[in-house]
Amino acid sequence: MSTSPTQTQTIPADRLCSLTGLTDRRHRQLAKEGFFPPPVAGEYELAATIKGLFRFFREAGQHKDELRIQQARKEKQLADKLTRQNAIARGELCRWEDVLRILNEKICVPWRLALDAAPEEAREWRDRTLLPILRESVKPPTPPQP
Repeated sequence: MSTSPTQTQTIPADRLCSLTGLTDRRHRQLAKEGFFPPPVAGEYELAATIKGLFRFFREAGQHKDELRIQQARKEKQLADKLTRQNAIARGELCRWEDVLRILNEKICVPWRLALDAAPEEAREWRDRTLLPILRESVKPPTPPQP
């Protein structure tokens, strides 16, 4: 490190490289990105460079944390998807489309045929009372909010 009464303290590029583990090229890139002033004659301004390096390492750590959070979110989504697929395979869970198809085949169609064959009064009751209840009860579920 060099200093004079009228100058700020500086640190040579090779010394900075040995302390940070980064190359001089990377230091120059960081200087160009605005983390600290560029070197003058191979010397970096000590205080500004140290301050900028701390900022760079802090931001790099935050970026890694964000990446870890995103990765964990992706892994959870994949695990949830596999859990649903396994539950379907074990017969513990079924798809909404399958529920509607079976409900229609096994209940709605037979009822409709039976009521169509029933007297007029029963058909009116079906249209006025039963059909609105059935329509309301077989609406697809709303997907969960993330």
